[in-house]
Amino acid sequence: MLGLAVLAVVFTASLADDSYVIVAPTKLRAGMHFSISVNILNATGDVTLTASVMRTDDRSTVASSTATLTMGDPKTVDIQIPADLTYGRYELHVAGAGGLTFTNHTSVKFSNRSLSVFLQTDKAIYVPGQKVNFRALAVYPDLQVYTGPMNVTIRDPNNNMIKQWLGVTGEEGVFTKFLNLSSRPVEGDWKIKAVAGNSVGEKTFTVEEYVPPKFEVKVIPPSYVLESDTTIPVTVTAKYTYGKPVTGPVTVEAKMPDYSYTGHVSHKAQLNNQGRAQLTFPMTEFRSLYGALAPHAITFTANVTESLTGITLIGSGTVKVYTEPVKVEFLPSNPKNFKPGLDYIGYVKISQPDGLPVPTSADENVTVHTTVQSSAVTCDLQYTFINIDLDPMSIPLPIDGLVTVHQLGIPSNTTSMTMFVSGDFSTLTV
Repeated sequence: MLGLAVLAVVFTASLADDSYVIVAPTKLRAGMHFSISVNILNATGDVTLTASVMRTDDRSTVASSTATLTMGDPKTVDIQIPADLTYGRYELHVAGAGGLTFTNHTSVKFSNRSLSVFLQTDKAIYVPGQKVNFRALAVYPDLQVYTGPMNVTIRDPNNNMIKQWLGVTGEEGVFTKFLNLSSRPVEGDWKIKAVAGNSVGEKTFTVEEYVPPKFEVKVIPPSYVLESDTTIPVTVTAKYTYGKPVTGPVTVEAKMPDYSYTGHVSHKAQLNNQGRAQLTFPMTEFRSLYGALAPHAITFTANVTESLTGITLIGSGTVKVYTEPVKVEFLPSNPKNFKPGLDYIGYVKISQPDGLPVPTSADENVTVHTTVQSSAVTCDLQYTFINIDLDPMSIPLPIDGLVTVHQLGIPSNTTSMTMFVSGDFSTLTV
Protein backbone atom coordinates (compact mmCIF):
# COMPACT_ATOMS: atom_id res chain seq x y z
CA MET A 1 0.00 0.00 0.00
CA LEU A 2 1.07 3.64 -0.44
CA GLY A 3 0.77 4.61 3.18
CA LEU A 4 -1.42 4.58 6.23
CA ALA A 5 -3.64 7.30 4.80
CA VAL A 6 -4.02 7.73 1.02
CA LEU A 7 -5.85 10.30 -1.03
CA ALA A 8 -7.86 8.28 -3.52
CA VAL A 9 -9.93 8.51 -6.66
CA VAL A 10 -13.04 6.39 -6.95
CA PHE A 11 -14.47 4.78 -10.06
CA THR A 12 -18.10 3.76 -9.75
CA ALA A 13 -20.62 2.44 -12.22
CA SER A 14 -24.25 1.47 -11.92
CA LEU A 15 -25.53 0.63 -15.35
CA ALA A 16 -28.67 -1.46 -15.47
CA ASP A 17 -27.93 -4.57 -13.39
CA ASP A 18 -24.08 -4.39 -13.53
CA SER A 19 -21.92 -2.24 -11.22
CA TYR A 20 -18.43 -1.96 -9.70
CA VAL A 21 -16.31 0.26 -7.39
CA ILE A 22 -12.58 0.92 -7.82
CA VAL A 23 -10.52 3.00 -5.36
CA ALA A 24 -7.00 4.14 -6.31
CA PRO A 25 -4.35 6.56 -4.93
CA THR A 26 -3.98 10.00 -6.54
CA LYS A 27 -0.16 9.75 -6.62
CA LEU A 28 2.35 7.22 -7.90
CA ARG A 29 6.05 6.87 -7.04
CA ALA A 30 8.93 5.29 -8.91
CA GLY A 31 9.88 1.82 -7.71
CA MET A 32 6.78 1.46 -5.54
CA HIS A 33 3.58 -0.58 -5.77
CA PHE A 34 0.54 1.30 -7.05
CA SER A 35 -2.32 -0.53 -5.31
CA ILE A 36 -5.96 -0.26 -6.29
CA SER A 37 -8.99 -1.76 -4.56
CA VAL A 38 -11.67 -3.36 -6.77
CA ASN A 39 -15.12 -4.57 -5.79
CA ILE A 40 -17.51 -6.10 -8.32
CA LEU A 41 -20.98 -5.39 -7.00
CA ASN A 42 -23.04 -7.07 -9.69
CA ALA A 43 -21.97 -9.20 -12.63
CA THR A 44 -23.08 -12.25 -14.58
CA GLY A 45 -19.81 -14.12 -13.86
CA ASP A 46 -16.14 -13.71 -13.02
CA VAL A 47 -14.55 -10.49 -14.25
CA THR A 48 -11.03 -10.15 -15.69
CA LEU A 49 -9.62 -6.75 -14.76
CA THR A 50 -6.69 -5.12 -16.50
CA ALA A 51 -5.20 -2.03 -14.80
CA SER A 52 -2.54 0.01 -16.58
CA VAL A 53 -0.53 3.13 -15.88
CA MET A 54 0.02 5.06 -19.12
CA ARG A 55 2.06 8.10 -20.04
CA THR A 56 -0.38 10.79 -21.16
CA ASP A 57 1.88 12.35 -23.79
CA ASP A 58 2.60 9.31 -25.99
CA ARG A 59 -0.07 6.90 -24.66
CA SER A 60 2.63 4.32 -23.84
CA THR A 61 2.05 1.81 -21.04
CA VAL A 62 4.64 2.00 -18.25
CA ALA A 63 3.18 -0.75 -16.02
CA SER A 64 0.13 -2.99 -15.85
CA SER A 65 -1.44 -5.83 -13.91
CA THR A 66 -4.26 -8.31 -14.46
CA ALA A 67 -6.52 -10.04 -11.94
CA THR A 68 -9.68 -12.16 -11.91
CA LEU A 69 -12.44 -11.05 -9.56
CA THR A 70 -15.64 -12.59 -8.27
CA MET A 71 -18.77 -10.62 -7.52
CA GLY A 72 -18.97 -9.55 -3.86
CA ASP A 73 -15.32 -10.44 -3.14
CA PRO A 74 -13.22 -7.21 -2.97
CA LYS A 75 -9.61 -7.52 -4.07
CA THR A 76 -6.42 -5.42 -4.14
CA VAL A 77 -4.56 -5.26 -7.43
CA ASP A 78 -0.89 -4.15 -7.30
CA ILE A 79 0.89 -2.46 -10.19
CA GLN A 80 4.69 -2.40 -9.86
CA ILE A 81 5.94 1.03 -10.98
CA PRO A 82 9.41 0.95 -12.62
CA ALA A 83 12.28 2.33 -10.53
CA ASP A 84 13.50 4.50 -13.42
CA LEU A 85 10.17 6.25 -13.98
CA THR A 86 10.67 10.00 -14.49
CA TYR A 87 8.52 13.05 -13.93
CA GLY A 88 5.60 13.42 -16.33
CA ARG A 89 1.84 13.22 -16.80
CA TYR A 90 0.25 9.82 -16.20
CA GLU A 91 -3.16 8.16 -16.30
CA LEU A 92 -4.65 5.06 -14.72
CA HIS A 93 -6.73 2.96 -17.13
CA VAL A 94 -8.94 0.07 -16.03
CA ALA A 95 -10.88 -2.38 -18.19
CA GLY A 96 -13.19 -5.25 -17.27
CA ALA A 97 -14.08 -8.25 -19.37
CA GLY A 98 -16.09 -11.46 -18.92
CA GLY A 99 -19.02 -11.25 -16.50
CA LEU A 100 -18.87 -7.42 -16.59
CA THR A 101 -17.51 -5.25 -19.38
CA PHE A 102 -16.34 -1.70 -18.65
CA THR A 103 -13.55 0.81 -19.23
CA ASN A 104 -12.55 3.87 -17.23
CA HIS A 105 -9.56 6.14 -16.65
CA THR A 106 -8.35 9.03 -14.49
CA SER A 107 -5.26 11.21 -14.12
CA VAL A 108 -2.68 10.43 -11.41
CA LYS A 109 0.18 12.62 -10.23
CA PHE A 110 3.84 11.64 -10.21
CA SER A 111 5.66 12.14 -6.90
CA ASN A 112 9.45 12.04 -6.89
CA ARG A 113 9.52 11.68 -3.11
CA SER A 114 10.12 8.03 -2.60
CA LEU A 115 11.44 8.30 0.97
CA SER A 116 10.57 10.13 4.17
CA VAL A 117 13.63 11.18 6.19
CA PHE A 118 13.42 11.66 9.98
CA LEU A 119 15.91 13.22 12.40
CA GLN A 120 15.82 13.17 16.19
CA THR A 121 17.96 14.82 18.90
CA ASP A 122 18.09 13.92 22.57
CA LYS A 123 17.23 17.50 23.59
CA ALA A 124 15.84 20.66 22.06
CA ILE A 125 18.25 23.09 23.78
CA TYR A 126 21.97 22.67 24.50
CA VAL A 127 24.51 24.79 26.34
CA PRO A 128 28.13 25.31 25.23
CA GLY A 129 30.32 22.25 25.81
CA GLN A 130 27.49 19.73 25.77
CA LYS A 131 27.17 16.70 23.49
CA VAL A 132 24.45 16.70 20.82
CA ASN A 133 23.22 13.14 20.29
CA PHE A 134 21.16 12.56 17.17
CA ARG A 135 19.96 9.84 14.83
CA ALA A 136 18.61 9.74 11.28
CA LEU A 137 16.54 7.21 9.37
CA ALA A 138 14.50 7.05 6.20
CA VAL A 139 11.43 4.98 5.40
CA TYR A 140 9.57 4.11 2.25
CA PRO A 141 5.86 5.00 1.90
CA ASP A 142 5.01 1.46 3.00
CA LEU A 143 7.05 2.12 6.20
CA GLN A 144 9.85 -0.25 5.25
CA VAL A 145 13.19 1.08 6.51
CA TYR A 146 15.64 2.43 3.93
CA THR A 147 19.07 0.81 4.37
CA GLY A 148 20.99 2.63 1.64
CA PRO A 149 23.56 5.42 2.04
CA MET A 150 22.73 8.92 3.22
CA ASN A 151 24.61 12.20 3.61
CA VAL A 152 24.35 14.07 6.93
CA THR A 153 25.55 17.63 7.64
CA ILE A 154 25.39 19.99 10.63
CA ARG A 155 25.46 23.77 10.17
CA ASP A 156 25.59 26.60 12.71
CA PRO A 157 23.27 29.67 12.70
CA ASN A 158 25.69 31.41 10.26
CA ASN A 159 25.26 28.50 7.80
CA ASN A 160 28.83 27.35 8.35
CA MET A 161 29.25 23.59 7.91
CA ILE A 162 30.51 22.22 11.21
CA LYS A 163 30.42 18.50 10.48
CA GLN A 164 29.45 16.14 7.67
CA TRP A 165 29.15 12.40 7.07
CA LEU A 166 28.96 11.22 3.45
CA GLY A 167 27.55 7.93 2.20
CA VAL A 168 26.95 6.56 5.68
CA THR A 169 24.65 3.75 6.69
CA GLY A 170 23.45 2.78 10.11
CA GLU A 171 22.56 -0.39 11.91
CA GLU A 172 19.22 -1.59 10.50
CA GLY A 173 18.93 1.71 8.64
CA VAL A 174 19.30 4.00 11.68
CA PHE A 175 22.37 6.27 11.59
CA THR A 176 23.35 7.34 15.15
CA LYS A 177 26.04 9.92 15.88
CA PHE A 178 26.94 12.84 18.15
CA LEU A 179 28.57 16.28 18.01
CA ASN A 180 30.60 17.77 20.85
CA LEU A 181 29.92 21.51 21.08
CA SER A 182 32.88 23.78 21.82
CA SER A 183 33.03 25.95 24.93
CA ARG A 184 32.14 29.04 22.88
CA PRO A 185 29.92 27.97 19.95
CA VAL A 186 27.76 30.31 17.90
CA GLU A 187 24.50 30.68 19.80
CA GLY A 188 21.19 30.28 18.05
CA ASP A 189 19.41 27.67 15.96
CA TRP A 190 21.63 24.93 14.50
CA LYS A 191 20.45 22.61 11.72
CA ILE A 192 21.03 18.93 11.01
CA LYS A 193 20.29 17.86 7.43
CA ALA A 194 20.05 14.32 6.09
CA VAL A 195 19.75 13.40 2.38
CA ALA A 196 18.68 9.90 1.28
CA GLY A 197 18.25 9.49 -2.47
CA ASN A 198 16.26 12.52 -3.59
CA SER A 199 14.58 13.00 -0.20
CA VAL A 200 15.70 15.49 2.47
CA GLY A 201 15.03 15.76 6.19
CA GLU A 202 16.01 18.57 8.57
CA LYS A 203 16.06 19.05 12.34
CA THR A 204 16.75 22.27 14.27
CA PHE A 205 18.18 22.51 17.79
CA THR A 206 19.13 25.55 19.86
CA VAL A 207 22.45 26.40 21.47
CA GLU A 208 22.40 29.09 24.19
CA GLU A 209 24.13 30.07 27.41
CA TYR A 210 22.87 28.67 30.69
CA VAL A 211 19.85 30.57 31.96
CA PRO A 212 19.17 30.24 35.68
CA PRO A 213 15.94 28.36 36.31
CA LYS A 214 12.93 30.55 36.92
CA PHE A 215 11.19 30.35 40.27
CA GLU A 216 7.81 31.39 41.57
CA VAL A 217 7.11 33.39 44.70
CA LYS A 218 3.83 32.89 46.56
CA VAL A 219 2.55 34.96 49.47
CA ILE A 220 -0.06 33.19 51.61
CA PRO A 221 -1.87 35.40 54.16
CA PRO A 222 -4.85 34.15 56.22
CA SER A 223 -8.14 33.83 54.38
CA TYR A 224 -9.46 36.70 56.52
CA VAL A 225 -8.44 38.91 59.44
CA LEU A 226 -10.57 40.31 62.27
CA GLU A 227 -10.26 43.83 63.64
CA SER A 228 -9.82 42.26 67.06
CA ASP A 229 -6.83 40.11 66.03
CA THR A 230 -3.44 40.98 67.46
CA THR A 231 -1.23 39.63 64.65
CA ILE A 232 -1.36 38.61 60.99
CA PRO A 233 0.69 35.48 60.12
CA VAL A 234 2.04 35.45 56.56
CA THR A 235 3.78 32.57 54.76
CA VAL A 236 6.13 33.11 51.81
CA THR A 237 7.19 30.22 49.56
CA ALA A 238 9.59 30.19 46.62
CA LYS A 239 10.16 27.21 44.32
CA TYR A 240 11.78 26.64 40.96
CA THR A 241 9.54 25.65 38.09
CA TYR A 242 10.70 22.05 38.46
CA GLY A 243 9.75 21.95 42.17
CA LYS A 244 13.05 22.43 43.99
CA PRO A 245 12.91 25.00 46.85
CA VAL A 246 14.70 28.35 46.60
CA THR A 247 16.94 29.64 49.39
CA GLY A 248 17.70 33.27 50.12
CA PRO A 249 16.49 36.39 51.96
CA VAL A 250 12.93 37.69 51.66
CA THR A 251 11.52 41.14 52.37
CA VAL A 252 7.77 41.58 52.76
CA GLU A 253 6.10 44.99 52.53
CA ALA A 254 2.49 45.38 53.67
CA LYS A 255 0.16 48.29 52.97
CA MET A 256 -3.47 49.16 52.44
CA PRO A 257 -4.23 50.03 48.80
CA ASP A 258 -7.00 52.36 50.01
CA TYR A 259 -4.32 54.41 51.81
CA SER A 260 -1.52 54.20 49.25
CA TYR A 261 0.18 57.42 50.41
CA THR A 262 0.20 56.66 54.13
CA GLY A 263 3.22 54.36 54.19
CA HIS A 264 3.84 50.66 54.67
CA VAL A 265 5.04 48.03 57.14
CA SER A 266 8.14 46.00 56.26
CA HIS A 267 9.54 42.77 57.72
CA LYS A 268 12.48 40.54 56.69
CA ALA A 269 13.12 36.82 56.97
CA GLN A 270 15.18 33.97 55.49
CA LEU A 271 13.78 31.11 53.41
CA ASN A 272 14.49 27.74 54.99
CA ASN A 273 15.68 24.64 53.12
CA GLN A 274 12.09 23.98 52.09
CA GLY A 275 11.81 27.38 50.41
CA ARG A 276 9.44 28.70 53.10
CA ALA A 277 9.47 31.65 55.51
CA GLN A 278 6.97 32.52 58.27
CA LEU A 279 6.47 36.19 59.17
CA THR A 280 4.25 37.80 61.81
CA PHE A 281 2.86 41.33 61.45
CA PRO A 282 1.51 42.95 64.67
CA MET A 283 -1.84 44.67 64.13
CA THR A 284 -0.57 47.66 66.13
CA GLU A 285 1.81 48.51 63.28
CA PHE A 286 -1.10 48.90 60.90
CA ARG A 287 -3.30 50.78 63.35
CA SER A 288 -0.53 53.32 63.93
CA LEU A 289 -0.55 54.04 60.19
CA TYR A 290 -4.17 53.65 59.22
CA GLY A 291 -6.32 53.72 62.36
CA ALA A 292 -9.37 51.50 61.95
CA LEU A 293 -8.61 48.64 59.56
CA ALA A 294 -12.00 47.15 58.66
CA PRO A 295 -13.40 46.81 56.06
CA HIS A 296 -10.22 47.43 54.08
CA ALA A 297 -7.74 45.02 52.48
CA ILE A 298 -4.05 44.65 53.23
CA THR A 299 -1.65 43.66 50.43
CA PHE A 300 1.60 41.83 51.23
CA THR A 301 4.37 42.01 48.61
CA ALA A 302 7.38 39.71 48.97
CA ASN A 303 10.76 40.26 47.31
CA VAL A 304 12.77 37.01 47.24
CA THR A 305 16.44 37.11 46.27
CA GLU A 306 17.93 33.80 45.13
CA SER A 307 21.14 33.16 47.05
CA LEU A 308 22.96 31.53 44.10
CA THR A 309 22.44 34.18 41.42
CA GLY A 310 21.15 37.28 43.23
CA ILE A 311 18.05 37.32 41.02
CA THR A 312 15.03 38.87 42.77
CA LEU A 313 11.44 37.96 41.97
CA ILE A 314 8.21 39.27 43.48
CA GLY A 315 4.96 37.72 44.69
CA SER A 316 1.96 39.18 46.49
CA GLY A 317 -1.16 38.26 48.42
CA THR A 318 -4.13 40.15 49.86
CA VAL A 319 -6.32 39.71 52.92
CA LYS A 320 -9.42 41.64 53.99
CA VAL A 321 -10.12 42.84 57.53
CA TYR A 322 -13.58 42.22 59.02
CA THR A 323 -15.26 43.34 62.23
CA GLU A 324 -17.34 40.20 62.82
CA PRO A 325 -16.13 36.58 62.80
CA VAL A 326 -19.39 35.27 61.35
CA LYS A 327 -21.42 36.27 58.31
CA VAL A 328 -25.18 35.59 58.32
CA GLU A 329 -27.21 36.06 55.17
CA PHE A 330 -30.52 34.99 53.69
CA LEU A 331 -30.00 33.32 50.34
CA PRO A 332 -31.00 35.38 47.28
CA SER A 333 -33.07 32.41 46.07
CA ASN A 334 -35.45 32.71 49.04
CA PRO A 335 -39.05 33.68 48.26
CA LYS A 336 -39.47 37.46 48.31
CA ASN A 337 -43.21 37.18 49.07
CA PHE A 338 -45.38 35.10 51.38
CA LYS A 339 -49.05 34.18 51.54
CA PRO A 340 -50.87 34.94 54.80
CA GLY A 341 -52.12 31.79 56.48
CA LEU A 342 -49.54 29.56 54.76
CA ASP A 343 -46.11 28.39 55.85
CA TYR A 344 -42.93 30.22 54.75
CA ILE A 345 -39.74 28.26 53.93
CA GLY A 346 -36.39 29.99 53.44
CA TYR A 347 -32.68 29.39 53.96
CA VAL A 348 -30.04 31.18 55.99
CA LYS A 349 -26.32 30.74 55.33
CA ILE A 350 -24.02 31.10 58.33
CA SER A 351 -20.32 31.17 57.50
CA GLN A 352 -16.96 32.68 58.29
CA PRO A 353 -15.99 35.86 56.39
CA ASP A 354 -14.06 33.72 53.88
CA GLY A 355 -17.21 31.72 53.07
CA LEU A 356 -16.22 28.51 54.89
CA PRO A 357 -18.65 26.95 57.39
CA VAL A 358 -18.43 28.05 61.00
CA PRO A 359 -16.92 25.36 63.27
CA THR A 360 -19.82 24.05 65.34
CA SER A 361 -20.42 21.78 68.28
CA ALA A 362 -23.09 19.09 68.33
CA ASP A 363 -25.51 21.13 70.49
CA GLU A 364 -25.10 24.58 68.88
CA ASN A 365 -28.33 26.23 67.71
CA VAL A 366 -29.44 29.39 65.96
CA THR A 367 -32.59 31.25 66.93
CA VAL A 368 -35.00 32.73 64.41
CA HIS A 369 -37.21 35.61 65.65
CA THR A 370 -40.19 36.54 63.46
CA THR A 371 -42.24 39.73 63.75
CA VAL A 372 -45.35 40.14 61.63
CA GLN A 373 -47.36 43.30 60.99
CA SER A 374 -51.10 42.76 60.82
CA SER A 375 -53.98 45.03 59.94
CA ALA A 376 -56.81 45.72 62.39
CA VAL A 377 -59.94 47.88 62.64
CA THR A 378 -60.42 50.15 65.66
CA CYS A 379 -63.70 50.74 67.44
CA ASP A 380 -64.26 53.92 65.42
CA LEU A 381 -63.85 51.91 62.22
CA GLN A 382 -60.30 53.14 61.48
CA TYR A 383 -57.63 50.85 60.03
CA THR A 384 -54.45 50.40 62.02
CA PHE A 385 -51.42 48.10 62.04
CA ILE A 386 -50.04 46.15 64.95
CA ASN A 387 -46.77 44.22 65.34
CA ILE A 388 -46.91 40.69 66.70
CA ASP A 389 -43.87 38.67 67.79
CA LEU A 390 -44.27 35.01 66.91
CA ASP A 391 -42.72 32.29 69.05
CA PRO A 392 -38.92 32.09 68.47
CA MET A 393 -37.61 28.99 66.69
CA SER A 394 -34.42 27.26 67.85
CA ILE A 395 -32.81 25.39 64.94
CA PRO A 396 -29.68 23.18 65.13
CA LEU A 397 -26.76 24.62 63.15
CA PRO A 398 -25.78 22.13 60.42
CA ILE A 399 -22.14 21.38 59.65
CA ASP A 400 -22.40 23.10 56.26
CA GLY A 401 -23.93 26.22 57.89
CA LEU A 402 -27.08 26.15 55.71
CA VAL A 403 -30.11 26.57 58.00
CA THR A 404 -33.63 25.77 56.79
CA VAL A 405 -36.21 28.22 58.22
CA HIS A 406 -39.73 26.81 58.20
CA GLN A 407 -42.05 29.44 59.67
CA LEU A 408 -45.45 28.07 60.69
CA GLY A 409 -48.63 29.83 61.68
CA ILE A 410 -48.40 33.14 59.84
CA PRO A 411 -51.65 35.00 60.68
CA SER A 412 -54.10 35.40 57.82
CA ASN A 413 -54.24 39.21 58.22
CA THR A 414 -50.43 39.64 58.02
CA THR A 415 -49.25 42.37 55.63
CA SER A 416 -45.46 42.16 56.19
CA MET A 417 -42.96 39.97 58.00
CA THR A 418 -39.47 40.57 59.44
CA MET A 419 -37.07 37.84 60.51
CA PHE A 420 -34.04 38.09 62.83
CA VAL A 421 -31.43 35.32 63.04
CA SER A 422 -29.27 35.29 66.15
CA GLY A 423 -26.75 33.15 67.92
CA ASP A 424 -23.67 33.42 70.10
CA PHE A 425 -21.70 34.62 67.07
CA SER A 426 -23.76 37.34 65.32
CA THR A 427 -27.17 38.91 64.67
CA LEU A 428 -28.50 39.99 61.29
CA THR A 429 -31.74 41.72 60.32
CA VAL A 430 -33.34 40.99 56.96
